[in-house]
Amino acid sequence: PTPQPRLPKIPALAIIDQSVADGQEVEGLVLWRVFVEGPAKRVEFTIDGVLRGRDLAPPYTLGWDTSLEPSGPHVLSVRVLGTNGKAVGSMLTVMVPERPASADTAAP
Repeated sequence: PTPQPRLPKIPALAIIDQSVADGQEVEGLVLWRVFVEGPAKRVEFTIDGVLRGRDLAPPYTLGWDTSLEPSGPHVLSVRVLGTNGKAVGSMLTVMVPERPASADTAAP
């Protein structure tokens, strides 16, 4: 019998790294980048339970302007949807620091 050629193994869908870390202090414009292994169809970015964006191609990235957010902790969730319909996700918490009052917002 003739041996059958082996098909290359497709890696399982996985989040292998992110540009932000749990417990990190963030301020200004944050480029939240997610590195994925396996056949991803799209990546969804959620901040404090609100979908903030989707990306359809690597590098999967969301630009987040933290100056528009209240100071304190924020929960970041990412969900990767695979071409096979399966999904993987990750959640972490970051901290937006207190901002000094500006002259425009200071009380008279």
